Amino acid sequence: MRASARSAAETPASYSSPAPPIASSDVTPSVAPVVATAGTNSSGQRTAFRVLLSSNFTGTNLLAGQTVFVMRKPIGDVLRDSGVPMPTNATAGQAMKALQTLCHSSQGCSPAIQSMSRSYVTTTKLDAVGKTTLTANSETGTYYFFAIIPNAGGSLVWDIPANLVAGDNAVTFTPKNAEAVQ
Repeated sequence: MRASARSAAETPASYSSPAPPIASSDVTPSVAPVVATAGTNSSGQRTAFRVLLSSNFTGTNLLAGQTVFVMRKPIGDVLRDSGVPMPTNATAGQAMKALQTLCHSSQGCSPAIQSMSRSYVTTTKLDAVGKTTLTANSETGTYYFFAIIPNAGGSLVWDIPANLVAGDNAVTFTPKNAEAVQ
């Protein structure tokens, strides 16, 4: 399976469209543009937090300039909810292979891809060195940071769960927390 080598600006709107934006006072990008939806914590209060996203590679940083999708569910659940058939405990790589299989079928995958955008809390693009910062007043809890890039005849897929709390949080993409998919 190969990921698209196109930039985020070239990604079809049906794939890159985030959920409806909220007021600019709710989400403030400090490095890259961010559009997000906000929620409330269990007490009904918004909580201020920051997420420092970075990528750590030896040599060329494969995630520099790439898009990261932030969701409240793992990518397998998002794709299953979008109509992509797959096993219950599919890894992120298996989920992407299931999407690829659907895309190459007579049924096609356009409806599933369009449905995925409803699951995005936000999308962001990492800068030229593979970093960005997301700042929000939103619900704390578990979020999933998804990215996919072409690599050596296949793809590297990340679906990193992170329990975000008030204050500063960090998520780092590395070769070790990626799944290689051929």
